[in-house]
Amino acid sequence: MSVRYLGKEELEYLLKGATILGTGGGGDPEKGLKTLFKDLEEGKKISIIDPNDVRDDALTICAYFAGTIAPPSKEVLEKISKLPRISESPVVAAVKVLEEYVGGKSQAILPVEIGGGNTAEALHVAALLGLPAIDGDLCGRSLPELVHSTYYVFGVPITPLSVVDPFGNSLIITKIIDDTYVDTIIRPIAVAAGGTVGVADHPVKGEVMKKTIITNTLTKSIELGKAVSEAVKRGEDPIEAIIKTTNGFLLFKGIVKSNEWEDKGGFMYGTSTIEGVGEYSGSTMKIWYKNENLMAWKDNKVAATCPDLICVVDSETGEGITNDKLSEGMKVTVIGMKAPEVWRTEKGLKVLSPKYFGFKEEYIPIEKLY
Repeated sequence: MSVRYLGKEELEYLLKGATILGTGGGGDPEKGLKTLFKDLEEGKKISIIDPNDVRDDALTICAYFAGTIAPPSKEVLEKISKLPRISESPVVAAVKVLEEYVGGKSQAILPVEIGGGNTAEALHVAALLGLPAIDGDLCGRSLPELVHSTYYVFGVPITPLSVVDPFGNSLIITKIIDDTYVDTIIRPIAVAAGGTVGVADHPVKGEVMKKTIITNTLTKSIELGKAVSEAVKRGEDPIEAIIKTTNGFLLFKGIVKSNEWEDKGGFMYGTSTIEGVGEYSGSTMKIWYKNENLMAWKDNKVAATCPDLICVVDSETGEGITNDKLSEGMKVTVIGMKAPEVWRTEKGLKVLSPKYFGFKEEYIPIEKLY
C-alpha cells in the first residue's frame, strides 16, 4: 500500500481545514495538533492512504472518541477524580479490543468524521499502531450521532463495536437493532466517564469501504487549510479563500451576541445569536446546534439547514470556531457549503434533515437558497 507521510506544516493545514468543515464540532484542534506534533517528535510516522490503494481483503476499522464537547459536571468530576487512568489512548485500546474479538488485525484506520479533534485522533491512533489513516471518512464533515455515517446509508452494520473508557472499562456490543439506537447505549457511558470514551467499530474489508465512504476528505482539508493560511500571509481575505476553495456561500457576517447551551444526554445543545455588521447590519442570525451546527435562520427565515454545512469562522483569520469556544463579542462569518450527495439521498435525509431533529422546516438545498 502506497502512503503519503505528513509533516508539521501539512498537519497544521489539515486540522485548520478540518475544523472549518467540522461545523462547530469535531473536537479540539489545538489538542489534536499538540498530540500529532508529539507523535512526530517521538519518531512516529503519520501517514494517509488513498482508499483505492487499500487492498480489497484488508481489514479496516473506524476509531474515534464519542461523547460531548461540553465540560463535565462537578458531580461527574468528583466521581472520577480518584480513578486510575490507563496509560494508552482509550481509542487505541478500543481498536485492540475489537481486533481481538474479530480475530484480525486492521490494515488502516478510517476517520469517522472531519473535525479538528476526531480527525487528529484517527491519525494519532493509526500512528501508534504503525498504520496509515484512510484519506476519507463517513460524514464529509462532523456530525453528532453515530447513525450519521455513510455506512448506515449503504446498510453496512456498525457492529461488532468496542467501547473503552479512560479508566480501562471495556465492552463489546455484538448487535444493534438499528444504528439510530447506538447513541442511547454509548452516550451515557461517555457522560459517566467524564465526557468521552474510545470507540472502534465497522470492521470492514477494503472492498466494501471503497464503495461506501466519502473519499479524499483529508486531502480536501489540507487544501482548505493551506488556502486560508496563505491568504492570511499575503494579507488577503481568508473568507474569500474559504468560499473559493469549497464553492461555498457567504451567509452572514456579524458579532456574537450570545451562545446559550446545555449538556443533555451526552450532547451539547445550543443556540448562538449573531448580530449583523456591514451589509448585514440590522439583521440577526440564529444557529441551532447539537454539537455541530445544523440549522440557521436569518431574521427568522431559513438561511441553511442540515445536511448542508453551516460553518462559523473568525472573520479576520478564517479559523474555524468550535461551539464550546464561541463567545460573546467574537467577530465571525458564517459560510454555507453543499453537503456530500450521499446525504441528499432519501435514506441520507431520513437521519440528517431538519425533521429528524424535530423541526418543521423542509430541507432546501443551499444552492437554491442562494
